[in-house]
Amino acid sequence: MARELLNAADFDRLTATIGRAEAATAGEIALVVSQRSDAYVLERLRWVLPIAALGCLGTQALWPAMSGFWVTFTSIAVGINLYLLSGLGPCLRRLVPTSAIATQVHLACLRFFTERAVYRTRDQSGILLYVSEAEHRIEVLADEGITSRVAPDLWQAHVTELAQALRQGQAADGLCREIEALGELLATHFPADATNPNELDNRPHRA
Repeated sequence: MARELLNAADFDRLTATIGRAEAATAGEIALVVSQRSDAYVLERLRWVLPIAALGCLGTQALWPAMSGFWVTFTSIAVGINLYLLSGLGPCLRRLVPTSAIATQVHLACLRFFTERAVYRTRDQSGILLYVSEAEHRIEVLADEGITSRVAPDLWQAHVTELAQALRQGQAADGLCREIEALGELLATHFPADATNPNELDNRPHRA
């Protein structure tokens, strides 16, 4: 089994980092770490079914005396194992078109933006940091209050910096730095006021 990107201690550390980052701002930061954004069933079956069919034909050619039941059973077993294998991150990233991955990751990010109520902050200043592990994809999605005040290419710069940390195996450190940077950005445009309510859960959400 692949090692998880973050462990329990990392989640505690990230929770504390979000709390500190939000102390100086009325804005809110939410972090979602997802194992993967979609099952990609159709994309995986497009590879698995032809290979399983070829395996069935090969079995019949090599062992013509084998009964139809065992040929079918072997083909189904091979197909199931191939399907499971195709869901692993390295296989998934090679089998599924980049455009399909980008679309599903973005849709998942939008869904969590709604589910985690990032859009419901008082000043429309919520930011969602979304990491999809299997796809090796990151998205930063911000509400209208903050997007209207910064350059559009700023978010890609944040994604690029975090992606580099993840590639170097520094997931927790990279995420903490990114959260701190987003906190400074929010503090510039939405400094904390006297009340400064904590509108979103600081603990990262594991999906």
